[in-house]
Amino acid sequence: MKKYLGRYFPLVNRGVAGIDSVWLLEHLKEQILDLEPSKLVILIGINDIGRGYPVQDVVNRISDIIMTIRQESLYTEIYLLSIFPVSERLEHASNVKIRNNATVGELNQQLAVLPGVTYVDLFDYLTDAQGQLNANYTTDGLHLNTQAYQVIAEPIIKEILE
Repeated sequence: MKKYLGRYFPLVNRGVAGIDSVWLLEHLKEQILDLEPSKLVILIGINDIGRGYPVQDVVNRISDIIMTIRQESLYTEIYLLSIFPVSERLEHASNVKIRNNATVGELNQQLAVLPGVTYVDLFDYLTDAQGQLNANYTTDGLHLNTQAYQVIAEPIIKEILE
């Protein structure tokens, strides 16, 4: 069933390159609310870190996003994915820029306790022994490759379908 998940459930991917929580909050109606989803998976925050937004501001915006969805779509089940690790290795510095795993960890700690969502912690699935994004799961130190998505698909599906 994993391979054919979209066949059994209508899926809409609203992943847009480069968006952050500011943009999502401003476009919540057309991106999420108009769809009236029964289940919603949110992954947002790494671009906020890349733009240098303070962690508390990011948490506040994500909290506002969740509260707005809750108010407008009471029965939508919301799953909030943890922010993925990055590779802080020198060869990825030009792509990863100011993002780092200490900030990712701080943000994840605060996201994990937000009310109104099921938090899905995927960070450790993607790290190597040094706590960096596993080199097998990325080509640029920031974005995941197919192998990485295969690794995190199972815990996501388990959380959402069971």
